[in-house]
Amino acid sequence: MKKIFLFLLLMLNSLLVVAQGSLPGGFEHIIDVGKYSDWGQGYLTITDNHFLSVIDDSGKHREYYHLTFSVLESDGEYFAPNIGDIIIEVDGESAKAWTKEQFYSKVDGRHDTITIKIKRKDEGEILERTVRIKPEYELSKDLKPFGDDFTLNDITGSTDVQKRKRTLQQGTIFDERKDDSFDFFTCTKYNFLITSNNPLLDKDILKEVYFSNMKQDDESPDLLFTIARDADESISSTYIPPTSRTVNIGSKTRTEYNYITRQNDYVTTQKNKTIYEGGYTHESKTLDLFLEIAALDVKRINDKSITYPPIVWQATVKRHVSNAADDFDTGKNFGAWATWMILPPDDRYIRKSKTLYAPTGITCNRDDSKIIFSIEPESRAEKAGLKPGDKLLKIHNNKELNKSAKNNGWNALNESRHMHIVAEIQRDGKKIKLDVPSMSIKIQRKYCIGAK
Repeated sequence: MKKIFLFLLLMLNSLLVVAQGSLPGGFEHIIDVGKYSDWGQGYLTITDNHFLSVIDDSGKHREYYHLTFSVLESDGEYFAPNIGDIIIEVDGESAKAWTKEQFYSKVDGRHDTITIKIKRKDEGEILERTVRIKPEYELSKDLKPFGDDFTLNDITGSTDVQKRKRTLQQGTIFDERKDDSFDFFTCTKYNFLITSNNPLLDKDILKEVYFSNMKQDDESPDLLFTIARDADESISSTYIPPTSRTVNIGSKTRTEYNYITRQNDYVTTQKNKTIYEGGYTHESKTLDLFLEIAALDVKRINDKSITYPPIVWQATVKRHVSNAADDFDTGKNFGAWATWMILPPDDRYIRKSKTLYAPTGITCNRDDSKIIFSIEPESRAEKAGLKPGDKLLKIHNNKELNKSAKNNGWNALNESRHMHIVAEIQRDGKKIKLDVPSMSIKIQRKYCIGAK
């Protein structure tokens, strides 16, 4: 009987969640979370806070959105839940050892205020704040013109490692490994451990590594970075013996008088040329380059119980260069490779973007497509100041679009979604010019994917 009661309670709860409305943007959860063995051990990590960066066609950020919640209050400063934050408590209840399902059961489907305590690593510090958020089920007004087309589930992108590997020169091998049992969230400070005979070059190379949210500290670092590099150069000489060959470079025909026949005869002679080759030494310089950067756990360096270096992260690059030029700079190559290395490792992060197009909002007159019949509220046309009855005369800043407008009228604006339009119109017997802004915006997000 008890099991039946619990089952009915769960069913009722699920029905209530459905009845309370779905989230904008096609999201399933108010905040997405994941669990990782190498980040915030024992606690859930925020993997997607549905935070959007809106970029217009000029490349400038237009505005930022949290699609599924708004921040009502935080401890002393604006502190919205961010990607990589650790969830400590929800509504005063400890979230340690929670599963993703437990978090979603506490948060999803609610319309009341949710109190979340989170920890964040930021520039050498671990910050702890309490944030109160309110779930949102309504799409932002600025995004409403996108209508049903606005969904972020199908945005495509690639991980940082995939991007880095695509930039590798031919013949380059890149490998990166980490200790999944080590908690990188606790590491806020780092320093260099350099033992080579060229410390200045090694420091310059290490400075190119991306130390995400970490600060260099000479006194009490959490991680020590070591570097090993090698450039094995070999020069091979090959003697090419001299050779000669005769090639035909054409022919010439002339006339000569024949005293026997008493006529002119045609005589053709071949032109040949002797080419001499070889007789020199050819030198070829070959390079085998190697770079390794590793991070050591400072707390375990002096641990006598372990017989191996306490390496928690390691990246290596190898490249074989045939026929290297005399001005080949090994130092610049090493520095470039170091920029591919990111610590703490964020392979789980993926950057995604999508370009969305807002409808023009214009319905044309059936008899004349150059005359506006009606305009949808909050549409691109309304924001541009267009009104029913406006007649399109000319598009000034684009010849091709102006040609299309002569036949298609206002429908030509559907072809202008990547550009800013200057339209000349006729209204109440007067000619006026209006700026019609681009209908496209780019939405960018960065968030974690997968869970271990």
